[in-house]
Amino acid sequence: MLIKKINNIYFFLLVTYAFVFSLMKINFINFYWQGVIRVCLINIMLVASLNLATGFVGQLFLSHSSSVMIGAYFSAAVTMFVKSRGALEFSTSVFLSGIMSACLAFAVGKAILKVPGVYVAMLTLAINEIISSIINNTTSGTVRQIEYYPSFSAVFIFVFLVLLIFYKMLDSKLGRAMKAISYDANLSRVCGIDVYRYRMLSFLISAFVAGLCGAVYAHEVTIIDTEMFDYKYTFSLLSMVVIGGLGNLTGSIISAIVLTIVPHLFGLSESLKSVLYLAFMVLLLVFFPNGVFDYKKIDIKSIINRFKRKLNEIKNKVKKRDKKSKKIEKIKEDKNNKKNKEIDKTGEEK
Repeated sequence: MLIKKINNIYFFLLVTYAFVFSLMKINFINFYWQGVIRVCLINIMLVASLNLATGFVGQLFLSHSSSVMIGAYFSAAVTMFVKSRGALEFSTSVFLSGIMSACLAFAVGKAILKVPGVYVAMLTLAINEIISSIINNTTSGTVRQIEYYPSFSAVFIFVFLVLLIFYKMLDSKLGRAMKAISYDANLSRVCGIDVYRYRMLSFLISAFVAGLCGAVYAHEVTIIDTEMFDYKYTFSLLSMVVIGGLGNLTGSIISAIVLTIVPHLFGLSESLKSVLYLAFMVLLLVFFPNGVFDYKKIDIKSIINRFKRKLNEIKNKVKKRDKKSKKIEKIKEDKNNKKNKEIDKTGEEK
């Protein structure tokens, strides 16, 4: 079942790539929307990686934007010092940015991952602010004239490889151990699963992908600032994860696509967008605690069956109402007939 679902997702991605790429080639999609599509692909990787650390391991990390920030600034620095600038240099700087973010995540994880409960979220949020202040003090904070690499195919290849690795990993022993930890960390520990090790591994993978995304994003926007990667950025990514469903990778992909494209359609500002994300997330936690897209982990058949059941319920209600109305009409007719008979009898007697 999972293999079939994975193949369907890859087929959908390849068809979407071919369709969008052909529209770009004939200049049907303008320059602005091409940039939005590339940002959408970056957000897919970011939300999937955050879901790996938060949804599949059950540990709330709020330092995701710091990993993106490190990747963006590191890649900008590398490409500024390299004289020859091409596809090879771009991919190398992106890969090195991911490694840099993972190395810093390893140093941070050693210190904080043994801390229990909600304190990890508080510490990761504090680390985000610390890294931001360090960059502001060592540099001006704003980096301009970053080399522009507007390659839709390159970003799509990154997305395809990341999702391929994630789906294969979650279907392996490693993924099953992560899911067990998300359900009950103490019980997993009793069963012999090294909770600290798996949480560290998910944190490193998540940071690596976030650093990679930061590098790609820096070469997309060409101007970066620490304010772009503040706590609001982390919470907007977290809201996409929650809306898609914690521990639901396919839901994360859908929510990232919808919540990236819709604000651009309506021209919402960044501040309004973050407020709407958080408000939507709060409502979902009340009414859909498992996420909007959690119907049997995006099983189309179950959604269709659910829709059919609802239609049958409505039909049954309408039938019951008709029967009730018919009974009421019959009772009224009987009463009228009785009254008429009584009137006729009294008339005959008179």
